Amino acid sequence: MPEKEQIKHLAGTYEQDLVDFIKELVRTPSVNGTHTEKAITTLIAERARTLGLPHELIALDAERPNVFVGTNFSRKSGLLFVAHLDTVPVGDEKKWKYTPFAAEIEDGKLFGRGAIDCKAGIALSIYALKILRDIGKPELAKFAGVVDEESGADSKLGARYLLDNGLNAQAAI
Repeated sequence: MPEKEQIKHLAGTYEQDLVDFIKELVRTPSVNGTHTEKAITTLIAERARTLGLPHELIALDAERPNVFVGTNFSRKSGLLFVAHLDTVPVGDEKKWKYTPFAAEIEDGKLFGRGAIDCKAGIALSIYALKILRDIGKPELAKFAGVVDEESGADSKLGARYLLDNGLNAQAAI
């Protein structure tokens, strides 16, 4: 099967697992200043393990660990998917159509705090890595889930800590 068709087939195969993972991520509160990111980091690490993906937790603060999934942490190789693990507060819950952490789906759209920013991106990144592993090209991408972005994106705990400890890639998104 040509590579493009293989990727399309694998994406279809993993579609429901991907949606279920996004729901799990949204249902795991990680509001900056209220929750640590430890539960969300653990969830990502467990999914990576289940999918057979190499991963590690890298932290300045053990209660707020970053998660790296992939190979070649410090080698300037591959595309780096980066997403933050924390969310902003829910605000006035009375203004929500759905409970903020319910991860309900209506008309093909999933609703919940962090669904778009960045929990769907996290799930998509992890499953993209799984597909790359399945087709024998795991070196093409890696993932870094970082903490404390919602505090101003200049925290010493998240991306800065990973960069200071050697995180490298050819490009990042």
